[in-house]
Amino acid sequence: MLTGGRGVGLAPLICNPTAHALTHPHTRTHPCRWFCFLTTARWIGFRLDILVALLMSVAPLLMMAVHSSVSPGSAALPPPSPGV
Repeated sequence: MLTGGRGVGLAPLICNPTAHALTHPHTRTHPCRWFCFLTTARWIGFRLDILVALLMSVAPLLMMAVHSSVSPGSAALPPPSPGV
């Protein structure tokens, strides 16, 4: 048993006949649509992960490439106003 014999975890929930009451009723009547929704959500999530990884890699590389031509004040946030 994956849960170490305590009866908690995913396996007892799936095997429990009352677990179907915890799911949305449309998942039983329209499984193809639910599968398409999950697949689309995973596809979009994967593409967003790739986009963020590229952004987080390119931004530091660009700052290292242009660090001699950009003043520190332009690269960071401006200092607070004197009145604050």
